[in-house]
Amino acid sequence: MKIILIHGMILPAGLNFYLLERHLNKNGYNDIHKLSYDSLSMSLDKAYMYCYQQIIHILAEDLFEPIILIGYSFGGIIAYKLLDTYLNTKLAIFVASPLKSCNYLDNLPSFFKKTVAYFEIPAITDLSDRKFKEIKPPEIPYYTITAGLVWNQEFDGKVYKQDAVIEENRNIHIGYSSHFMLTIDRRCFREITRIIEKEIKNEQKKFVC
Repeated sequence: MKIILIHGMILPAGLNFYLLERHLNKNGYNDIHKLSYDSLSMSLDKAYMYCYQQIIHILAEDLFEPIILIGYSFGGIIAYKLLDTYLNTKLAIFVASPLKSCNYLDNLPSFFKKTVAYFEIPAITDLSDRKFKEIKPPEIPYYTITAGLVWNQEFDGKVYKQDAVIEENRNIHIGYSSHFMLTIDRRCFREITRIIEKEIKNEQKKFVC
């Protein structure tokens, strides 16, 4: 089963997922594909379409081949949107993704807000517009992964837990970590691997039955 990785803002896929990819490789998962998009110039819709086209290219020989989507931060929002396509997604994992809203941006000092507005980054504008967005739980197996700072377990430094969790029983919370630390946190890697192994076994059971 192909694993599709979608990076967050600013950091490219190579940096975002270098250690996660190595961890997955060591556990026998080698069919991994890192998508790439320009997070500083593309809006959410453009990034989503750009990523969708890359997946279609990856699946050129079999468009209905089952895949696993893993999105980090902004990439998780893209992954969620991709669930509305005809892709045969069997599992989605959203890591530190502000799926419902991004209150962090609202709490920024006015100086930073003016700076962000000056550079007119479309993705930032899209995040600002996601206030308390009502989102439905995916119809496929999925998990959200959140982190909590030492002094605030409900906030990872960029995303509040309440903005990322769709259903509490589908969330894995990693304490004493942070938004950026999740890209190098072995606990996060182990959880992702455990989820993948569990869902692949569940898929195999369906065929046996």
